[in-house]
Amino acid sequence: DGAPSFFFFLALYLLSIGTALVEGLVFLFFVQDLGASNTLCGLSIIVTVVFELPIFSYSKKCLDTFGIQGLLIMAGVCYVTRVMAYTLFSDPWMVLSVEPLHGITFAFKQIAAVHYCAAIAPPGCETSAQGFKDVVVQLGVITGTFGGGA
Repeated sequence: DGAPSFFFFLALYLLSIGTALVEGLVFLFFVQDLGASNTLCGLSIIVTVVFELPIFSYSKKCLDTFGIQGLLIMAGVCYVTRVMAYTLFSDPWMVLSVEPLHGITFAFKQIAAVHYCAAIAPPGCETSAQGFKDVVVQLGVITGTFGGGA
C-alpha cells in the first residue's frame, strides 16, 4: 500500500503523541489550573468511557458510514477540539462538556487502526499487522510522554 500506509501510520503516530501528552498531564491541568477536585477528574473518565462503549458496539456501522480514513480524521478533529476547549474554560466542571470527544477520539482511532491493519495484512499475517499498529501507537506514546515531560 506504500504511500497511503505511510501516511496512515504517520497520522496514527502523531495522534498517539498528542494523546499521550494530554493524558499524562490533563489531571494536573484540571487540578492546578482549573481548581478541579479529584471527584471531577474521576467523573471525567466515566464520561469518556460511557461514550466509548456505544461507539464500539456500533463500530461496523461507523466504519460503513465514515470509512477508515473518515474515522481517523474525525478522531483527530475531536482530539484538537477537546484540547483547545480546555484552554477556554475557567469553570472546572465545563471539562465534562467536552469529555465525550475523548470517547469519540479513542474509539474512532481504534476502529480505524484495527480495520486498516486487517485490510492491508497479507493472509496469515493479520496478528503481525495488529502488532505493528501497536508498536506505532506505543512509539507515539513514548515520544509524547518524553517530549511533554510527563
